[in-house]
This record gives sequence, structure tokens and C-alpha cells, in this order.
Amino acid sequence: SLDEYARYLRLHGHPTGTIEQYVSYPRRMMESTGFGPNGITLDHVAQWCESFNWKANTRRRAVGSLRSYFAWCSATGLIESNPLAGMKPVRGSKSVPRPVPEDVLAKALRSVVPSDRWLIRLAAETGLRRAELVRVHRDDAEFHAGGWWLRVVGKGDKTRMVPISDELAGWVRSFPGWCFPSPARPGKHVIPSVLGKRLKRLLGGDDRWTTHTVRHRFATVAYSNSGDLRAVQELLGHES
Repeated sequence: SLDEYARYLRLHGHPTGTIEQYVSYPRRMMESTGFGPNGITLDHVAQWCESFNWKANTRRRAVGSLRSYFAWCSATGLIESNPLAGMKPVRGSKSVPRPVPEDVLAKALRSVVPSDRWLIRLAAETGLRRAELVRVHRDDAEFHAGGWWLRVVGKGDKTRMVPISDELAGWVRSFPGWCFPSPARPGKHVIPSVLGKRLKRLLGGDDRWTTHTVRHRFATVAYSNSGDLRAVQELLGHES
């Protein structure tokens, strides 16, 4: 059922990172409880979620993923009734962005091997989401108007262009295809969570510093140097 659900999500244009998240939570819960879709109850979901010391936004994503999966199961006739039909969405929390500090970034760049250094640079100099980083391909580096640009396919398969240095462009174009190929899936790139964990480890393994905080750092530097909020919005691929 999870494979069918993933195909349904791809059909509706959801990006790879979103599909991974929407499938991982129901998979983990069913593996933990030992029940398939027909055996799951609202109490199973509540107990499973309660067993984790999740932050508010993680809990919101988990419950949202489970609600979406069981709604699909019900709509397709896989289960007779949706156990989460009466469950309200969980509220997240609004927090102030936390850019990765310059000293943490500099230390990581000094202490890693060249292949890892390029990953850190790519994330720091483009502000890409982890689901966008894994999809970087040699053909995405394009030379226009006297400089190099990276063609980025973001959320909703919307494309934007991000300027990159000659050095970074040279590294991207040194690959025959994907910059982050999957050793387990020939011809495909790694999944976003794998790259996210790798980058987190390179930043020291501190839970505070992730791909998203590197993205926050990019936004901070871009705005402090340009003062152009609209340009930063475009570079980040934000609708609003």
C-alpha cells in the first residue's frame, strides 16, 4: 500500500522530499505496532506519537503524514473507515530562524575531505533545500551573461536560477550525471534524508545545525549584502 501511495503522490506532483516524509511516518508506525492499515486505531496512533519526545513541528509533520495516508487508504477502499477521520491537525510552533554560525561553517570546511567540502560549499553558497541538493546534475550548471548559474527544480517542480561561482560550476560539471549518485540505486540520486544526515554530521553532529540552518545562513548573508528582500525570496524559491 505504501508503494501505491507513493505513486499517487508522484502522480500529483509532490517533490521527492515530501513523498519520502509522507511515506516514512506510516511505515515506521506500522512496523512499530505490527499492524497493517486495517488494524490501526486512533489509540495506536496516539500511543505511537506519544512515545517520541518530538518538537511541535515534528509532531505536526508526523500527524499530517499519517492523516494523509489513512485518508488515501479510505478513499481507495483499502480500509473500510478512516481511523483518523475525526483527528484535527496538530499545531506547530513558530520560531526565529537560526543561521548556522560562521565559525561552525568555517571549522567544518577546514576539517573535512574535498568531496565533503564541496557539499558544504554547495549548500552554503546556494541555500538549496536538501531535496533540491540531491537533484543537482551536471547539466544544471549553465553559463549566461558572463557568469555561471544553477538551474534548480524546487517545490512543485518550479524552476529558478541561482548564481554560482566558477569553482562551484566546475565541480558540478565534473560529474557525468548526478552530483550525489546513489550507490544503492544505479542511475538515481541519493534520497534527501541521506544527504541531510551527511551534512549534519559534517557540521559537527549538533542537532541545531542542519541543511535548513545552512539555508538560513545563506538567506542572512544574501540579504545583508544586497538589502533586496525580493531577490532573496526569488533565490530561496519562496512563494511569499
